[in-house]
Amino acid sequence: MKPEPLEDKTNDAHIHAVVKILTTTAREPLTSTQVVRLRQFINYARHQDLVIYRKPVGQFQRIAKFSLLAQLLFWLNLAHLAYLNMREPNPETGELEMAPQLKRAGMSAAMLTVALFVSGLMLTYASAYVSSVTLLKGGQTLLFETATLFKPGRYQMPLTSVFGAARLGNNPVATKGTNYYYLRSTGRKIGFQLDRRAEFLEPSTWDALFYRNLPRR
Repeated sequence: MKPEPLEDKTNDAHIHAVVKILTTTAREPLTSTQVVRLRQFINYARHQDLVIYRKPVGQFQRIAKFSLLAQLLFWLNLAHLAYLNMREPNPETGELEMAPQLKRAGMSAAMLTVALFVSGLMLTYASAYVSSVTLLKGGQTLLFETATLFKPGRYQMPLTSVFGAARLGNNPVATKGTNYYYLRSTGRKIGFQLDRRAEFLEPSTWDALFYRNLPRR
């Protein structure tokens, strides 16, 4: 799918400023066609939101929620059993007897820590798994919506602060290696993960938008 470009205001100061940043930080020189298309993208987004990536994540969220709750129940049950039933040999008789309360509490706490750690990893991954990317009206800001499990994950980033370490190319689906594409932002500690098999708006323009060097602070 491609946006129908509005009038290409090549002399507009806003468009010129944004395109200048994108072209000067590009890892590879942009062709004249790419530059023109960039101008059209920015100009189009000045008047309305432009969705440039979309990936249904309903099934992913259902599986992730089930996995999260299942592993929490598993570790909570182990922690409960450890506190009630943990035994150790008596140093004098060699028979198994109930472990001291402090040891049982310590073992339970360790298992609870594992549960929280795994849950944190799953929530962090979900917050980086992107369902849509929108170039917001005005052409300066990107809205990332992610598959966050229990509340809407919406992150706004300046367009010029977002960059990718790899090319997407005209055919996003990878023939070798991973089918995931990663974007980073100087305003966020963790990046965003996109599925190459999802719906991209004009993949060839993505490299002009995001295949750039790390923006300077």
